[in-house]
Amino acid sequence: MGITKNIRSIFTAEWDRANLYSRRGFSLLEMIIVMALVSVLFLGLLTSFFQMERLMSSQKIAADKSQNAINLMKMLSADLQNIVYEKWNIKDSFFLGKKEIVGGTRVDFLNFPTGSLYSNPSTLQSNVFSVAYYGKIDDNTGILNLYRREDIFISKIEESAGVGVPIIQNVKAFEVQYSTNSKTFDDEWDSALKSNTFPNIIKVRLVWEENDQEREFTFESYPPILSQ
Repeated sequence: MGITKNIRSIFTAEWDRANLYSRRGFSLLEMIIVMALVSVLFLGLLTSFFQMERLMSSQKIAADKSQNAINLMKMLSADLQNIVYEKWNIKDSFFLGKKEIVGGTRVDFLNFPTGSLYSNPSTLQSNVFSVAYYGKIDDNTGILNLYRREDIFISKIEESAGVGVPIIQNVKAFEVQYSTNSKTFDDEWDSALKSNTFPNIIKVRLVWEENDQEREFTFESYPPILSQ
């Protein structure tokens, strides 16, 4: 009986010691290790989240800039397609295209009268206005932007008249060439020096930068001369 009792006491003591170890929980070192692993995992997830957010933001900016370039080409094409030439008013019928360098970059200047097909005849606003495209460096950012301005007063002399609106930023080139026969193209065109002749083929090359990459867009326009 004594031996059995001693054996039982030994097993009971070992069982109580095992239960005590199982109930003691995590040690400080174990807690530190677990917290370190959780921190690393959380940091990885947080880094992935911010990388994805930056990627989506950069893609949105690139899409906006690309859309601005497409809108520019549509706007310029519409203006060229609606060039107005008044036979009885040679003074106000002109087409001026000049090769210009702005801040070391070629950004050509355009100025001509155009007609709006969407004008409202019930208003007093004229459906013919002067439009110009030109480059200008932003005073605050130092970035070269392409502007479009229009003015209800048609004047070849007042090239800076009207309100200019930036239509695309970070321009690297805006080159325009003119022709009447599709064989030879000129970098400049002044209808006053060409017997009041307007170009009927206009080639445009636009280069701009987005996300540290240069994008290029080219098109040709064949403007009919609208006589009023």
